[in-house]
Amino acid sequence: MIAYQHPTPSPELLKEVMGLLVMQGQTLSGWARKNGFAKQNVRKALIGDWAGPKAAALVERVYCEAKRRDAP
Repeated sequence: MIAYQHPTPSPELLKEVMGLLVMQGQTLSGWARKNGFAKQNVRKALIGDWAGPKAAALVERVYCEAKRRDAP
């Protein structure tokens, strides 16, 4: 069994999440709007410009939803 690794914020993570959302027929803007976040905050959290507990929780949430799995 492979252990779950938390996503590390980076420009590559932003691209991965955006691609995963597009494959679901969504956009990052749409996901942010639907979940009550500003797109800019989601983007900054994913690339690592915004750090801290709230940013980490946001990264975990958007990544898990993009991958369509429950957050650990």
